Amino acid sequence: MPFYSRIFSVRTLFLLLIVGCSLIFALILLWSGTGIMNLVIKQFGTEILTEKLNTAVQSIEDHYAILPRIGLNDSAEHRDGVRQTALKELSHFRYKETGRSFVISKTGEIILSSHYSSSAERGFADFFAQLRDQDSGSLTFTVDGHEQFSIFRFYPPWDSYIGISIDQHELFAYKNLFIRIVLMLLAAVLLGAFLLSSFMQRVIISPLIRLSRFANQISKGNYDMKLDGTYILEMGTLKVDIEQMVSALQQKMDQTSSQLQLIRERERWLDEALAALQESEKKYRTIYNAPSDSILIYDPAHRRIVDANKGMQEMFGYQHDHLQDMDLGDLSSGEFPFTHEETEKMITAALEDKSQLFEWMARKKNGEIFWVEISLQPTYLEGRKKILAVIRNIHARKMAQEDLASTKERLAVTLRSIGDGVITTDEQGRIVLMNRIAETLTGWRQHEAAGRLFPEVFHIIHQQTGEPCKNPAQRVLDSGKIINLPSDTVLIVRDGSRRLIADSGAPIRDAQSRVIGSVIVFRDVTEERRMEEELLKIRKLESVGVLAGGIAHDFNNILVGILGNVSLARQCLDDTGRAETLLRNTEKAAIRAKDLTAQLLTFSRGGEPVIQSASIGSVVTESAEFALRGSNVKFILNIPEDLWLASVDAGQISQVIQNIVINARQALPEGGTVEITCLNCTECAEEFSPLKDRCIRIMISDDGPGISAETLDKIFDPYFTTKDDGSGLGLAICHSIIKKHNGTISVQSEPGRGTTFTIQLPVSPEQDRDRQQELPLDYFAGSRAKILLMDDDRMILELSTQMLEYLGHVVVTCEEGESALQEYAKAMEEGDPFDLVIMDLTIPGGMGGEKAVRELLKLDPDAKAVVSSGYSNDKVMADYIRHGFKAVIIKPYQIEDLDEAIRATLAS
Repeated sequence: MPFYSRIFSVRTLFLLLIVGCSLIFALILLWSGTGIMNLVIKQFGTEILTEKLNTAVQSIEDHYAILPRIGLNDSAEHRDGVRQTALKELSHFRYKETGRSFVISKTGEIILSSHYSSSAERGFADFFAQLRDQDSGSLTFTVDGHEQFSIFRFYPPWDSYIGISIDQHELFAYKNLFIRIVLMLLAAVLLGAFLLSSFMQRVIISPLIRLSRFANQISKGNYDMKLDGTYILEMGTLKVDIEQMVSALQQKMDQTSSQLQLIRERERWLDEALAALQESEKKYRTIYNAPSDSILIYDPAHRRIVDANKGMQEMFGYQHDHLQDMDLGDLSSGEFPFTHEETEKMITAALEDKSQLFEWMARKKNGEIFWVEISLQPTYLEGRKKILAVIRNIHARKMAQEDLASTKERLAVTLRSIGDGVITTDEQGRIVLMNRIAETLTGWRQHEAAGRLFPEVFHIIHQQTGEPCKNPAQRVLDSGKIINLPSDTVLIVRDGSRRLIADSGAPIRDAQSRVIGSVIVFRDVTEERRMEEELLKIRKLESVGVLAGGIAHDFNNILVGILGNVSLARQCLDDTGRAETLLRNTEKAAIRAKDLTAQLLTFSRGGEPVIQSASIGSVVTESAEFALRGSNVKFILNIPEDLWLASVDAGQISQVIQNIVINARQALPEGGTVEITCLNCTECAEEFSPLKDRCIRIMISDDGPGISAETLDKIFDPYFTTKDDGSGLGLAICHSIIKKHNGTISVQSEPGRGTTFTIQLPVSPEQDRDRQQELPLDYFAGSRAKILLMDDDRMILELSTQMLEYLGHVVVTCEEGESALQEYAKAMEEGDPFDLVIMDLTIPGGMGGEKAVRELLKLDPDAKAVVSSGYSNDKVMADYIRHGFKAVIIKPYQIEDLDEAIRATLAS
């Protein structure tokens, strides 16, 4: 029932409609009457204000009319006085409370106004626009939110507009009062009508609506409905009669309903019981016949099968009727231990309330033998104890188990037969399987390693750096690709021993090609590598004869130059010019012998570089220009100005650059181009490389004929050469030098496309120092230092003493470290200490420079010492500062080398 029907009836709505129509007509009459009254009041007001304005203007005219009478019509002063008097009178003009006069000149000047004091005030422009160009009329304007009504006329003698304005609120005051009174009366009438309607609604209409609704619900059979509300007079009597009638009717309906409900309840119960029984039977048959397993009920008393499902018939091939005549033992294969007698034992055990579950060999109707799994359960049916048997065909599973066992055995035999170690992991990198070789190589047994993470069992490091290698199993799992370990990989065995191994890894994938594990295959190559090294030693020994012959030839040539020049110089002592030339030639031959010795030390892997911070740009430029001097090869050099300093032995790196550039020059007999580019690099580190974040890269390229792939693999091998007159040592020496600098050298070449050598060298940590910090030649000119010289070779002592005295120094000599310490202590006690000590590194049978400098620094922490040796491969020569020396002099040396070392040390 809609909400409004609970409150209003047709009568109420009709009454409200009449009241609403009356209200609309009253409002229309009020609106039209208000409009008429506005017109009347405005017209009446206009007439009154016009009369007042005319009266005021007439008064002004009367004043002006007096002047001609008294003969002052031409007196400007008296006319102005009349004007001021008139304005004063106008300023005192009042009509009602808000009626005021105003005078505005034709030009917009405010002469008199109670509303505007300045023409710039807001609203004045609109007000003046209504006055301008009109002789008379009325207008409305707004001042401070109040609407004003005004009558005006143009007064020619003043050339101004004179008018009277009044507030419209005051003008229409009685009209507004009348409207308020009418609205109040109208509201009172509406309130009365509403109260009358409400009273009728509550006393008469609402009770009738509730009685009507009550009767409607009773007619629909809703006897629980109650009559609420207040009922008076006849309405109350009617309510009581209706309630009594409904009560009597409800009692009769309840009696009839209870009897009918009882009948329906019994019918429903019978229907439900029958449906449940049918459903139960249906479910039982559905469940009984649904499984593929065989289900049968066996009566042990009569030794026959009582019932069997469809799965039984399909599994064994018998019809249902045929099965009911069979014994349970008839389904056995009949072969021991699956005989009829063994079946009886199982049934007897089941009858003793012991459930049986066992695997059995059964026979189908066609004679086929197959494996089954039988479950026997005792149960009571129809008051008798019977056996419920469930038979499952497991022949495929048994065959698969046998195949799996056979496969596992073959796999185990295969893994045991493999000569390499094999380890498999799951997708988390945990070990699943190891063969016996893997157990032997790692020291872990299969049962100990199973479930452990791969690195716990397979711990590998790099042979050269000693740093741990990346987990190969994890690399395979991450990449899903076959991987190989570097050739210098060492396996740490469980007992701490080490084995050099070679291995590879591959992913294990499932049927969908997803990676589900990894397999690592490795073998011990320690003995193999040792044999290779032995073979290499044998190969080197075989080459010693060739090398010795070459050395003998070169040294004989050098000695010829030295001895020949010296013997000629002795014969020419009187001719100083010719003697000096011969001595210079002798010096050049000796320098050649020094360079040959340095090359031999470097090739023998004994020539340790003397590392210092150096500008690679200058080393590369000088070396390349020297190697290409006099050739027809074009040289292009690309070196940035901000190239980093490198930690190198400048002499050895110069030898590398010269060797590579000379090879390029020899590959371009008809001319060509050699281009050298130096770069600052931040991406130069490779796996197992000693280079870290930064390096300096040198690329030497030529446009020659290139190198074949077969030759490229052997290019750094000692004694390998493709030249008829080559020794095969040049690039081998380069490779040895770069490796000792902790750098890398590689080559890329294709036949017909030229060759590019790439060298990467470590960056010096001293990038902030001056790149060229050379001392001027006369830095210590005239200076005199006291020097202690220690060397076990008498010839070197005498020669070095002469050099030092020639340079202006005072020299004290000794032949071993203990004597040097005594001399130094003695000089300190006498107050005349040594400025510098030059120590030979190796003293046979005595204290050498390495130990002596340690004792010297204990004696005098400020002592300045220089190390000198012909063994440039010694670790002290390569890192002399860490051992306490200030500088190094490599034998043989010239007087310039000695002077430079002394100057640098004294300046430190």
